[in-house]
Amino acid sequence: MNFKNNLFCLFLCITSFLFSQENTIVDVKIKGIKRLKESFIQKIIQTKKGVVLDSAAIEKDIILLKRLPAVGHAYY
Repeated sequence: MNFKNNLFCLFLCITSFLFSQENTIVDVKIKGIKRLKESFIQKIIQTKKGVVLDSAAIEKDIILLKRLPAVGHAYY
């Protein structure tokens, strides 16, 4: 009986790990650029398509973009 309980707990742990939901970034859109190229912005930011969503990394990217002289406003 104890073996069955341990096996059941192991099964639950594995399935919860496999089916855990993590939000991934589907697309990064850059709008309203006039003085910079989109390819330059895509290279300098950490937020990429297909990566797990990380709000701290997005905040760092926003701060980085706001520090550029050609960027007047950045948000997500």
